[in-house]
Amino acid sequence: MAFRSDLNIPFSQLVSTASGGAEIALEEALDQTQIGGLLQNVVESHVTADLSTGQSVQPVSVSFDIAGALSGQAKLEFEPVIDRRTRTLVFANGIAKQAGRPILQATMVYRIVQS
Repeated sequence: MAFRSDLNIPFSQLVSTASGGAEIALEEALDQTQIGGLLQNVVESHVTADLSTGQSVQPVSVSFDIAGALSGQAKLEFEPVIDRRTRTLVFANGIAKQAGRPILQATMVYRIVQS
């Protein structure tokens, strides 16, 4: 098993899109862990924006499926979707794509908490 002594995730480079997602222009190659962190951030931001004032979320479950490999320096696009919301939980998913090809998919469950 490989050990990482550092992990830099370029959250500040994410640019929001009109559809509620985000994109990032790749300046350097990212690995699946970094892409997963970015995707989780985009989905959580999308879920949080859908909440009422005074509510926030805590992750309950996060699952990633690797769908492909990065190819070159083309931008990455992140698309979040809220599947279902109950009184206490939000079920969401997201996909990271490069040039229209899926790279990473995520399924997430969040608990709604009163701030």
